[in-house]
Amino acid sequence: MSEVELPKSIIEEQKESFIMFPKVLLHESDYEGRDLDILHLAMIKSLVNNLTQSAMTSINDLMLVRGVNPKNKEASQATRESIIRLQAMNYITIYEDRPMTKQAVKLKPAQTYFIAPTGEKEEGNFAKVFESDIEKITMMQSNYKAKLFIIYLAIVSHLYYHKNKSMEHKAVWATIESLAKMTQLDRKTVMKYIKHLHENKVLFCITTKLEAKKNKNFYGRYRHKELIIEEAIVNTEALRREDVKLLEGVVE
Repeated sequence: MSEVELPKSIIEEQKESFIMFPKVLLHESDYEGRDLDILHLAMIKSLVNNLTQSAMTSINDLMLVRGVNPKNKEASQATRESIIRLQAMNYITIYEDRPMTKQAVKLKPAQTYFIAPTGEKEEGNFAKVFESDIEKITMMQSNYKAKLFIIYLAIVSHLYYHKNKSMEHKAVWATIESLAKMTQLDRKTVMKYIKHLHENKVLFCITTKLEAKKNKNFYGRYRHKELIIEEAIVNTEALRREDVKLLEGVVE
């Protein structure tokens, strides 16, 4: 299949900017603040698009992007601890100067730092995360953006990319239970936030509903809505039955 024969959404996606997110962080032993670490690393990597190859930002700036008031002392402390944790795990290095010669030791909320991703644990084991999706999530009206992002990442980390674009699959089939286990969130929360991501056109989800058989949920980037529907039909044997229902934006 030549490029001109590819679906429009795949051709358009090839023009999008993306980051390589190390999957290993998603599979780290669960600890308090992991979801915040994941969102911060994605934000930092998306900012690294300049000649210095570093994100010029501050604790306060990261909070503002997340829609959090920098005057919130508890949130400020959590943000600071998250950035320090990412450096301790060797995902980033924090510098005080633009030439990146002086590594920061103590972080001040209002001070601007130059943060460089290390690329550690990335090669051959990364998820493709598009910057437009990161922006959509950070712009959402929610106090739980870190949890929304970890659910998003858990889903897109299963997407399959290939040099031959015609061999790619843009839909993921995953149970709510498996996503809950990966994100360490309860089933009800996972379902709630998947629906929220669908409503905000970050993810597209569709459920095949058939009596006497377990429902199947298919997910993917909202851009590929039509392809996800097609893959759901092709990959669900139950759809050969006339009484099957396809429910968009519903997960069960």
